[in-house]
Amino acid sequence: MTAPLLDVEDLTVRYRGSRRVPVTPAVNEVDLAIGRGETVGLVGESGSGKTSLGFALLGLAPVVHGTVRFDGEDVTAAPSPVRRRLSRRMQVIFQDPFGSMNPTRTVGDTIGEGLRYGAGVAPGPAKQRVAEVLAEVGLPESAAERYPAHFSGGQRQRIAIARAIAVDPDFIVCDEAVSALDLSVQAQVLNLLARLKAARGLSYLFISHDLSVVRYLSDRIVVMYAGRVVEQGPAEVISTAPVHPYTRALVAAAPVPDPQAQASNRAARQALAVRQRGAPAVGCAFAGRCPLATDVCRTERPLLRTREDGHQVACHHQDG
Repeated sequence: MTAPLLDVEDLTVRYRGSRRVPVTPAVNEVDLAIGRGETVGLVGESGSGKTSLGFALLGLAPVVHGTVRFDGEDVTAAPSPVRRRLSRRMQVIFQDPFGSMNPTRTVGDTIGEGLRYGAGVAPGPAKQRVAEVLAEVGLPESAAERYPAHFSGGQRQRIAIARAIAVDPDFIVCDEAVSALDLSVQAQVLNLLARLKAARGLSYLFISHDLSVVRYLSDRIVVMYAGRVVEQGPAEVISTAPVHPYTRALVAAAPVPDPQAQASNRAARQALAVRQRGAPAVGCAFAGRCPLATDVCRTERPLLRTREDGHQVACHHQDG
């Protein structure tokens, strides 16, 4: 069996908080593997820990326990020189491309920065490379001479993608990369990411709160709630036959064009409505919101168990 490109074991992330709450938990004991050329969708509502997990892989969030291995190398606490070397192989596309660009620098300078200072490419070849990646994402060569404010949101996201692929990475974290775009533009960007994956053999960690978007691009889907993985498996299985009540709620929340199906989803959402805010100190974090919760859910944390169809679920009532 081929070793995964990215292998995460027992990863835990904590943030420094306030005097009242000195430590804020974000990611708890998460295992994750991403193969070469594979897209893993990471889905969950705001605060579930999915962005913290993605940032931890890139060295941008504090890992207090666990390991992150990239292509067999332990990079959990890699020093700055190692991270700079890794940046050529591990890139990120942020939700807000405008916020991640210097508005006073041209697009060409923004894309070329990683080539010149990260990969040591000379100015002439770097300029040619910028033109090539702009064409690859569907923008004209003249875009290199313009500034980020001159472009629409969808075009700026294409520029962000061009910056990410310019250094020929193997792995890209897409952090809510299409959530700020109109639906039609979302589809265009998703198609672009799919084409780049096929052409370059890229691996993605695609982070989103929208399960329908994640399903379109992903080979596998990992569902997070309160910093833990509650369900994971093939994208088709997770999106059409979810088992965990939280995953079912996410599926029911996704809009569909069929009015009858939408009405059915609305009824399902009402059946899975929030009943009690807050997670118990022990047991299942979803117990306060789950219509299936019993005493065991409030006293014993469920572990991920592999089902007959191969996907994993952390729920005491997954067989009921």
